[in-house]
Amino acid sequence: MSPIAAVVFDLDGTLCTHSQPAEQLYEATFTAAGIDRFGTPDQLWDALNGSPPPDDERGYLAGGFVTVAAQEGRTPIDGLALAEGFISAVDRSAVSFTPHARTVLDRLANEVPLGLLTNGPEHRQRPKVDALGIEPYFETIVYAGDLPRRKPNGEPFHTIVSALDVDAANTLYVGNSLRLDIAGAQGCGMQSAWYAPAGEPPDPYRPEYVLRSLAELVEVVEL
Repeated sequence: MSPIAAVVFDLDGTLCTHSQPAEQLYEATFTAAGIDRFGTPDQLWDALNGSPPPDDERGYLAGGFVTVAAQEGRTPIDGLALAEGFISAVDRSAVSFTPHARTVLDRLANEVPLGLLTNGPEHRQRPKVDALGIEPYFETIVYAGDLPRRKPNGEPFHTIVSALDVDAANTLYVGNSLRLDIAGAQGCGMQSAWYAPAGEPPDPYRPEYVLRSLAELVEVVEL
């Protein structure tokens, strides 16, 4: 395997997790919308498919609420009103580091250039970056939601490799999604590390590295 000359991180689920209590957010959503509550946060998460598109978060959320309403016999329902309520209630800065993330950033920043590539648009993801105080660690940040195409498409990966001025083969991408992160990185010739603290073996995917802890990344980079 080629030596690692740069490391690029995913954000959500890799470096940070959302720390606003789901029950609090769900209750505040219905209060803001002026609609009697139905369902649970878990039902909503199950109804939502993947990450929200950068240009239609309201429609994405509305579809989830309509699905939950049908499950609960609460139709018809104003899904868009609930989507607006959710957006007004969510605290995008309510994030916390995943275990060892801050320590690993401190360590690797002295070893190789670092980049951040996240699928969301800047207006949704920048509050998380600011709340964590991690921008100084990165030579470049790519918000793929503001590009024509997002992960796993190759465009955001090629964009950040070019910005870092390194070869893709010598760049390691670290992420928690096999479909978005691992497949996308490998598709443009990067090495990949799947962060999966409690994950099952990644068959049929073949990441070069499987990390049960981000702390293991330091040894990978310093090999």
